[in-house]
Amino acid sequence: PAAYFGPAMGLLFLFLSVGAVARDLLTDKRTGLLDRIRAGPVSDAAILAGKGLGVMVTCVSSLLVIWLMTSLLLGAEWGDPAAVVLLIVAVSLTIGGVAGLVAGVARTDQSADTLASVVGFVFALIGGAFIPPGALPEALQRLALLTPTGWALRGFADLSAGGATTADVVPNLVALLVWAVAAGALAGWLLPRRLGAR
Repeated sequence: PAAYFGPAMGLLFLFLSVGAVARDLLTDKRTGLLDRIRAGPVSDAAILAGKGLGVMVTCVSSLLVIWLMTSLLLGAEWGDPAAVVLLIVAVSLTIGGVAGLVAGVARTDQSADTLASVVGFVFALIGGAFIPPGALPEALQRLALLTPTGWALRGFADLSAGGATTADVVPNLVALLVWAVAAGALAGWLLPRRLGAR
């Protein structure tokens, strides 16, 4: 159970935390910090890339710590380490894209938090963070695959069940990267408009 619920709870809280990125960007705009940064030789793309990199580092390091602690303290077997790392990176890219999208849609700090909470809990509920999809009817198992949480957790579950390799989770990786690219592209279009990019 720890090999499933470790990443499940990690993903829930990481998706809930995407509101902080939107809040930071909106606060930077409101206080004039973005304008002061833009006064230097820094492009808007570099500012957004820096925020995205911060999200990536936070997500990857958080999931690596959860992996380490559940393995050492609870004896959880997450499976093939290379595949686990690839899933962690792919889902972190997805969370970064969703964080940018939330920042591009949110108008206020409060709406950023609200939107992040809705996204986090919807992904968790539908994706199987609270009840493993294998325990649900077939229709709900298919519905879970409409979320990045569902794809990530299915990959982690396949690996922890034993025998699955990197090749076995390629569909999960592809689905997560599609989510990351789609959310990131929308964020790249919305964020400059939201932040008054030059």
